[in-house]
Amino acid sequence: MYKQKMYQKVTKINPNFVFNIKNSHSLDSLLEKLREKNHYTYQHSLNVYMYSISIGEKLKLKTTELKQLGQGALLHDIGKLKMSDKILKKPDSLTELEYQKIKKHPIQGVKIIGNNKNISNLKTAILEHHENFDGSGYPFGLSGENIALNARIIRIADSFDTMVSNRVYQSALPIEKAITELKENAGQQFDPEIVKSFAELILD
Repeated sequence: MYKQKMYQKVTKINPNFVFNIKNSHSLDSLLEKLREKNHYTYQHSLNVYMYSISIGEKLKLKTTELKQLGQGALLHDIGKLKMSDKILKKPDSLTELEYQKIKKHPIQGVKIIGNNKNISNLKTAILEHHENFDGSGYPFGLSGENIALNARIIRIADSFDTMVSNRVYQSALPIEKAITELKENAGQQFDPEIVKSFAELILD
């Protein structure tokens, strides 16, 4: 229900937005590689895109800003192309060593993007989407508004979709519980104002 509502909000911005936002052979090619590598990560990226665009519209971002946000959301986990299938498809919790390897995916993502002129402006969203508002995140320990706005938005969309999705080793949380988790971690992991806007979107 809530995912359908988000989809309707996104398509209301522009009926063709979901389809024309990619408009880049480079982006399409990377998404196809991600789909082939790990379907869960691919679907997760589409969900994060949907939530991120909805938040961006709520924050009254311009169309060009929404497009950049959407593209960054679609590619936020592209660094996982460099991760082993053993880790990505592991049916239970990661070991500390495996977690440390996974934490490298933002930097790997930027390396994959490289200097491609069509999508190089997405680097900050990819690199910073695991930074925490209080500075406890990775890879650089950035805090507050030193973290790019797109990355702060994607951070919330990413965490929410992870919480409400079923995994082999983790059952999906109810929507209300996931929103409560976001609120309880506002100011720590997440930008409080963006959490507030997102909660209004989901619970409206």
